[in-house]
Amino acid sequence: MVVSNVATVTVSVGLVSISIIPPLQTLSHPGETSQYIAIGTFSGTPTTLDITNAVKWASSDVGVATINSAGLATVGIVDDQTTITATATSASGATIVGSALLDTVGGGGGQLPTLAVFAVGQGTGTVTSFPVGINCPPVAGCTGNFPLGTLVTLTAVASQGSQVGGWSSNCTPFAVPPPTTTTQTCQITMNTNSAGQPANEAVGAIFNLTPPTPDLPVMWAKRPGMASLLR
Repeated sequence: MVVSNVATVTVSVGLVSISIIPPLQTLSHPGETSQYIAIGTFSGTPTTLDITNAVKWASSDVGVATINSAGLATVGIVDDQTTITATATSASGATIVGSALLDTVGGGGGQLPTLAVFAVGQGTGTVTSFPVGINCPPVAGCTGNFPLGTLVTLTAVASQGSQVGGWSSNCTPFAVPPPTTTTQTCQITMNTNSAGQPANEAVGAIFNLTPPTPDLPVMWAKRPGMASLLR
């Protein structure tokens, strides 16, 4: 279980590592925002979880960009770079850190908000979108730009030997068709932020390895005459 409070963030001892998506983001305008997602890898089951709201977020240069407690980064100045970090302390006292880069490059024109999708976890699978724009092959991330106000439906399909473990918490599960271990969908709306700049989003599709099928006990049927045959 993940436990969070104002002063510290403590995660169960099974936390092995933290990865941040997107690992690299390039933004162009002061006030533009980008959502970061913290994905925790655990030694137990489930092995992969969204822990975005249970880590301490920080920016190495708050002049370039700030980041709030929910992982939302906001650009300050352009033509520079900052490192975004997500930190948690395990129950054993170990500090676990994940990092990503945020580049700001001035001079960009008007831009539609970007949706970045990444497959995370030990399994593999594909992710596609409606409307068309996202088409991620196994073990790869991809991005797409969508008009403001677009409700994007993402569909994850697990590869053989894998199963869908869910989505990062910012993408709302969608039950049409009903979710299964091999296929699940979610929805996210692309908008501007309060400053009127693109609100860029990132979504993690979680793929886990299919658990092995337990061996069934061997049942022996007693038949007439069997006892005499075994003497």
